[in-house]
Amino acid sequence: MAKRKDIFKIHPNLRFLSIVFLSLAVIFGVVWYVNSYSERSSAAGQKPNAYCKPEYAGYKKCKGSQWCEVWVYKDKFTDGIRPRCNIEGEKFLENCKHSDRCDQGDNLPPPNDGEYIPPSNYEPVGRVDGTNNDSCSVWGWACDQDKWSKPLKVRITANGQQVGETTANIQADDVKGVCGGYSNHRFNFSVPADSFVRGAPEKVVDVLAVDVNSFGQQTGISRSILGSKATYFWRCSKISPTSPLP
Repeated sequence: MAKRKDIFKIHPNLRFLSIVFLSLAVIFGVVWYVNSYSERSSAAGQKPNAYCKPEYAGYKKCKGSQWCEVWVYKDKFTDGIRPRCNIEGEKFLENCKHSDRCDQGDNLPPPNDGEYIPPSNYEPVGRVDGTNNDSCSVWGWACDQDKWSKPLKVRITANGQQVGETTANIQADDVKGVCGGYSNHRFNFSVPADSFVRGAPEKVVDVLAVDVNSFGQQTGISRSILGSKATYFWRCSKISPTSPLP
């Protein structure tokens, strides 16, 4: 003990440096603990508030042959005015943190090789505004609340048989009010000159809008936008007015 006192007397600054060193050690220790606690809390998953609803959205590859569930938290209210979900829109990937939500074997490769595919929460909406026999055309609009900005594919049929398809991407300000403020959702389709519709007896026209999810990916589902009370027909000439004469 005497030697230690002698050292402090010989080096007056040593006591000060020792105090500084110990203080820094305590500070770094506290910082490390806080960061460690924060990481553990994040690993456990952020807790959504009462306004959030979880939705199962398929699988994602985790480690090796493991596949884990993907969950998306969204706001329970869809008016879009005051989102109250504190994590609305964030994707919660379990990433094998919870073994009960993961497949331990290699016999569960989900469709699309594990690509994250969110669900479709809304059907496409739209309307056929008219048809014309002279031009053998049909026009209208279509959009999807899952991805308002995404122009939809539309498939045109006559008596249930597909005639062709186009994209509802024509700019028109009159659809902004029903398509989330986006105007690129009108279509105008003309039947090809060699189609079976040309020169045929009258046929019932229908238009199917192809559904998309929140990533703008097609889900493979389509919905008629004709409306339950509307009926449109074609009785088109054999040759299109714009086709060159033989």
